Amino acid sequence: MFKYAKTDFQAILRIIFFAVVLSGIASAVLYFTPLPETFMGLISSLILAVSVLLGGVYASSRIRRRGLIQGLRVGLFFFLLMTIATYLFHRSPLTFSDLYPTFLLVIASGGIGGIVGVDKKKKKQASRSLTHQG
Repeated sequence: MFKYAKTDFQAILRIIFFAVVLSGIASAVLYFTPLPETFMGLISSLILAVSVLLGGVYASSRIRRRGLIQGLRVGLFFFLLMTIATYLFHRSPLTFSDLYPTFLLVIASGGIGGIVGVDKKKKKQASRSLTHQG
């Protein structure tokens, strides 16, 4: 179970980094453009999905196999971390209806990122082997 803990931890750190950077960009866009703040929910969901997807890509490209499982695991760990942080800092009751959409988004994004990461790594290895054969 702890075999890939270092890679998972690095993927979680990358997810947080991407989320912070994308949030800063989104904040600047919302501040300097006439976009209404009603887009904030959609933008935050998009930032979350892209960040977890990139974390899944990172984890599965490092491990190089079982991309779906790697991406799902990273998404699940990030969801648990995010839920704990929300509970600790927000102190409001967490309901199933609040968590379920986020859970689905994070799990789907992580799984897709995991598949993309393994496929990307395999394509890179295949192109290297073709250039070395010729």
